Order: sequence, then C-alpha cells, then structure tokens
Amino acid sequence: MTTSTPALRLLLAAALLCVALPAAHAAPDPCAPSVTLAKDQALTMAVDMTGARAWLEGRLERPLVLPASALGGAADADRLAANTLVNGVALGRGLLRDDQATLRAEAGAGPVVLAVQDRRFTALVDNGVARDADGRPLPASPNLEGLSDIEIGAGAVLERKPNGQVAVQPGAVLTWRDPQGTQPLKFFLERPARFAEIVPAATAQVVRISPALVPHGGKLDLALETDRLGPNDAPPVFCLQVGSRKMPLTGRFSKQEGKALHFELRVEGDEMQRLLEDSDWLSRIRGVPASMRTIVNQGGRPVLDAEATLHLSSWKWSTAVGLGAVLALLVICMVCMRAGPARAVAELIEHESGRLSLSNLQFLLWTVAAFFALVFTWLSTDTLLSLTPVLGLLGIAGTSSVLARGVERGAPDPTPVPASERLSWRTLLVGSDGRVELLRFQMLAFTLFAWCYSLYSIIKSNGFPQLPDSLYWLMGISNATYVSAKVPDMMAANRQAAENPAPATPPADALPADQVRRLQNKLGVAQTGVLDEATRTAVAHYKQQNDFYPADGKVLPVLLKHLGV
Repeated sequence: MTTSTPALRLLLAAALLCVALPAAHAAPDPCAPSVTLAKDQALTMAVDMTGARAWLEGRLERPLVLPASALGGAADADRLAANTLVNGVALGRGLLRDDQATLRAEAGAGPVVLAVQDRRFTALVDNGVARDADGRPLPASPNLEGLSDIEIGAGAVLERKPNGQVAVQPGAVLTWRDPQGTQPLKFFLERPARFAEIVPAATAQVVRISPALVPHGGKLDLALETDRLGPNDAPPVFCLQVGSRKMPLTGRFSKQEGKALHFELRVEGDEMQRLLEDSDWLSRIRGVPASMRTIVNQGGRPVLDAEATLHLSSWKWSTAVGLGAVLALLVICMVCMRAGPARAVAELIEHESGRLSLSNLQFLLWTVAAFFALVFTWLSTDTLLSLTPVLGLLGIAGTSSVLARGVERGAPDPTPVPASERLSWRTLLVGSDGRVELLRFQMLAFTLFAWCYSLYSIIKSNGFPQLPDSLYWLMGISNATYVSAKVPDMMAANRQAAENPAPATPPADALPADQVRRLQNKLGVAQTGVLDEATRTAVAHYKQQNDFYPADGKVLPVLLKHLGV
C-alpha cells in the first residue's frame, strides 16, 4: 500500500491536469468579441468575405463505389496518378473517418469567414489549417445532403468492380472545393467551438482618445459617439493592443456630452511596462504605436467594434528629462551668480536683511514644481498643462510673501544678520532673537509635504493634480498664521524704536571737506566743501552721461575713483 501511494497520487495529478488544461485552453479572450456555437451547428463559408481559398479535406473510412465513367481514363489504373475531380456524387454518413474533415486554406492569405444566417465569424488560418478562437482545428463534418463535387487525391487505391464500377479504397483523401472559389462550402460542427464574431460595418462608430500620447499608469479619456450604448448600460470592453500583445483595460463612465459618452481609463499593466522598458530610446521619445479597441456586447452579440490609435510614452523618460530641465535652470543661475548650487538657491530666496526668506522659498518651490510639470506633461502626453491647480498654490505663496514684506515695511529697519550667518540655511527657522520659531517650522513642514505630494501626483497623473480643498486650507492657514505672527513683532519693534530712538548718523556718502572741494572742482560747481543740493544734482547729471547706475545724487566710491578724487 505504501509503494502504491505515490503512483496513485501521480495518476490523480495527471487526471486533474487533463481536466484543467482544456478549461484553461478555452478561456475566452476579453479583447475579441466571440460566441460559442453548439455541436451540429450548420456553417457556410462566406465566399465574398474570405480572403483565402478554402477546402474541406477528409479520409475514407469505407470503400467509395463510383461509376468507372466518373473517373474517366484513371479508372483503368490501380492507383490514381493525380488528383481527380468527380462531379455530382452523393455521399452518406459513415464514409469518412469519424465523419469528420479538416477545413484547410491557403496559408498567409487571411482568415476564413464563416456564416450562420446574418452573422459572420472568423476562423484563423495557421499552417494551412483553419482554427477556432481557442486555436484548435475546426471539428468539421461535411454537409453530405444532395449531390456535390469532390476531388480524390493522388495515390488513392482503386479496385475494379463488375457492372462498370470502381471502388476507391479506405485511406484515400477526399477534398470538397470549388476551383473557381465562387461556391460556398457547407459543413456541421462536430463539437462546440468558439469564434470571433464580426460586427457589421454599418455599426462602426467614432472614437476619440485624449491625450494621444499617454505614459504607463496615466489616465486616458475615451469619447465614444454611438446610438447603441447609453450611460446606464454595461460599459464597453476596452483592449489596448501593442504589436501582437493585447491588454484588457477597465473603463469607468465619467460624463456625457451630446452624443458622446466619455470613459476614463488608466493605462497600466506589467506587460505594457515590460514592453516600454524593452523599447529603444528613440521609441521612448516618439512614443510606441498602439491601438485601443472598444467592443460593446448586447444580448450575447457584439454590436460595436471600433478602434482608435494612440502612442505610449515612458514616464521614466519624461521624469528624467523634466529633472534635467530643472537642473539646467539651476546651472544657469549658478553661472549668472558665479556660485555653487546651494549658494545660488540661497541668493534667490534671500531677504534684504541677509536672512533666507521662508515665503520666498515657498514661492520658489511651487515655481519649480510648475516648471517640472510643464516639461513632464509635454513629453508624456504631447499637450500643455493646465496650470489652474498650481495657480492657487502660487497665489497663496505669493500673497503671503507680499503681506510679509508689507508688515516688515511698517517696522523699523531690521537689524542685519552677522556676516557669518548671511545666507545661512539656519535662518529659515530662527527669528531675529536667534531662537527657533515654531510657526516657521510648521510652515516649512506643511510646504514640503504639499510639494512632495504634488510632485508624486504629477508623475502619477500626467500633470498637476486637482488638489483636495483640505490641502489648500492647510497651506492657507499655515501661511496666514505665519504672516499674522509678524504683526506683534512689528508693533513691539516700533514701540522699542519710539522709546529708544537711534542717534542721528551722517549720510552714508559723507566725505571730508577737502575731498568734497576736489569733487566740486571736477564737476564744475561752487567749492563749498559741503555735499549741497547743487553738488548732488551735478553728480546725478554726471552719472547719467557716463552710464553710472543708479543715476542718483549719491556719491559712490567707484565714482570718486573714476574722477580721480
């Protein structure tokens, strides 16, 4: 018993495999409208639609007795030397082996079209054998009702009978065909078989796809204009085809505009991702050609089968180019400022006091996000991005920056930061008293979260996403709190300045009297030794004539050097 148990298990596994394989083999293809026809279904070849010359081929199971005149001169031989056509022969059941024949066709000439009343089906041709939608040879039984023309294959063995008859021996190949290709073949199915059904051309509809270039994981809007489908009907079957690969997609009805029904699809799948990764870099730039097939089934029959073309792009390529464009902007800033990357960014967000401005950083981050989204969307969808969502964030950041400057204008001149802390990233979080401010930390944290979320959504959704209202509220409240916190600081600074006024300081361009006289001598004004109104007017006039900017009345060291004073 012990030794037989493995053998029993092996036999059981083999039996289960034999049962499972046919079921898996017969799994329907969602990317093709198909129907299963029952056993004994009568089929007729549609001669006007078939692209290949087809014929039925079977082997004799029992001798076929014919008049010797039907074979002509070949009846005197023991074996047929060539294919011989016999006209008007009536055959009965039991003559063919298992009463079955094989539907054959010229290889490479296209599918065979079969008809059942007003419905049309396709049988694919593989190595000259017609097959059903599951790839199995058709189980055909010739329609032997009435007289028909048959062809007996070369090599058939003949046996002469009395009364002028000849018996064609079992094993001979019989062929039913029309040499001119104008008479349809008729046969029965010997087992159920599944076929792809052809939708009548009159039901072809208009399908529009946008964008015409879409990355893996991207959203697609498919507009279908048809009078055979309503918004409450079951959605169509969508099938993305790239070369010989087919991938069914799930579509969701989104809206109706006039006669057009809009469906939202997400183009994704491991097979598609592998296809894009295997493509060359030129295909990734131009987009891999593909087609979207839209199939509508009603009452077990396809009533619509329409197709539209599109191209698939690589989000990795688009992301890389978008990041490259942002880096190119940074390099331009570094060249213009003659600084490293960190210092170049720091100078962009620098406050006039020498600190790094948190509101300027926020505005810079959203500007970079919008620029990246423009480049990414253009490369991945070949369309320009709608900046409506990002305008709200830019507006929040810009407004908070302007309000913060307005509040700071009402306060006394800020104390410049020490030279050691100028352009220090530490000043993003510390106040004028050198302590870390919680409100600054909160604004920076919420800004970085919203920025990272937006960048992720840009790549995932082919553009700047429609951000939730909660994110706008989060950014708005954070920025409003940040700006409001500056008001008490401004009031305290003004009160301190009023209580402790700063001593009067001479003008920044105050000069010794003898140096002023030398300057006045160069400018041709009265040598009073004081920077009076006439002297300053002459300075402004000299600057304007000699392209010194700004062309005001202030005396600059470079001006004194230029005049040799």
